[in-house]
Amino acid sequence: MKILDIFLSYLIFSGPVPSFLSEITARGYLSLSSNKLTGPIPASLGDMPNLYFLDLGYNHLTGTIPPQLLRKGSYLYLSHNKLTGGVPAEFAAVNFWTIDLSYNGFQGEASFLLGANKPLLNLDLSHNAFSFNLSAVQLPEGLNSLELSHNEIYGEIPEMVVDMMLNYLNVSYNRLGGVVPAGGNMAWFDQSCFQHNKGLCGSPLPPCKQ
Repeated sequence: MKILDIFLSYLIFSGPVPSFLSEITARGYLSLSSNKLTGPIPASLGDMPNLYFLDLGYNHLTGTIPPQLLRKGSYLYLSHNKLTGGVPAEFAAVNFWTIDLSYNGFQGEASFLLGANKPLLNLDLSHNAFSFNLSAVQLPEGLNSLELSHNEIYGEIPEMVVDMMLNYLNVSYNRLGGVVPAGGNMAWFDQSCFQHNKGLCGSPLPPCKQ
């Protein structure tokens, strides 16, 4: 069976996500980004057995993420919508390469998206209200980009970031504390990547008080 790629971005579609899409079982790649779609994300999208790439970003979608959405994982883009609630706990068992949930109204726990054995390369949770202890998180070894700014994340930055090959890191505007880890690629990241965390100190931020 041939896997279909459907690209319907930038076409100024309005209204709900088209219901007929759930009938195309051979779908592999579906992009409806940068339209004017409204309403909830249909749970039926999760019934597509071959869907590995879903981009619904830059719309006006509301409601929560259906737990069964993209059960096979790979690539999920939901940024710049009006989505709320938490990340489904079912996502802890899904292997994603990239997740972008930025610029929504999500809240609560999301640390289970990370993990030492995850294949995750890129994670963007910025501009939400996520709250979890970053100190307790094991980061995937292959993680390339981690964007957590503008949330309510607390704890300390894991020391293991020093041994990783991160090309991008931003944890600004949270509730983090402790010393910014030094070494490895950490020298690439300037003050803007760590600012507005009242308890965080050490280069490139001001020195920690003795």
